[in-house]
Amino acid sequence: MKINKENLIAGLIAVVALAAIICEVIFGGVSTVSVAAAIKDMTGIIVDVIVFVVAFKVFIKREDVGFRGQLEKAMEEIENSYAPLIKEHKAKDTNEKDVLKNQEYIRYDLAKKVNSLFGEECNDYMRFFELKSESPEDIKFFVRKKFFGEPFEPERIASHIKGFCERKYGQYKVTYALDKDGANITISFGKVMETAEDINSITAIVDDVLFLFIAEYKNQ
Repeated sequence: MKINKENLIAGLIAVVALAAIICEVIFGGVSTVSVAAAIKDMTGIIVDVIVFVVAFKVFIKREDVGFRGQLEKAMEEIENSYAPLIKEHKAKDTNEKDVLKNQEYIRYDLAKKVNSLFGEECNDYMRFFELKSESPEDIKFFVRKKFFGEPFEPERIASHIKGFCERKYGQYKVTYALDKDGANITISFGKVMETAEDINSITAIVDDVLFLFIAEYKNQ
């Protein structure tokens, strides 16, 4: 259940109205007629109050989250800025292996074509980055031919991104390794990332690396 501005206002009005009815009964004199009228008035209002309370509890529960929830919320701005180029990876219930991996890692995907930024439809996504959903100490980005196209030089691309990250984020260790699909760039934080400041650092890195991916794509 979603709590929005309308639900909040309606809920607060209902609480005030309920309090007013109780006060009217108490200070206006208790009688069979007044009590019956009050019960009739309160019946509809109580429903609104219950809806408000339930919605508020759900809202609080959703806000009271750990590292994953906080990072996902912080990532919303980047997702909205680059939509639909980047999106969080959602595992299909039918793929047990993917579901288990999604529990262990926070993963975001990248559209195959940068042109998706300009409205070109793209239903083909690949892994962009991943990090552990609990006590992460590094983040890994994936450099893939599927995104960069031809001519594909994973070592050159990875080294460019590595160099940029080393200059801007000198407090972290940056490495890359070639593999059969391209290259992986790993940024090691040297500590467990868990605070709001840490999350801001991670999203800043993601934003920078995504921009570099687009730049390298255009240079191909």
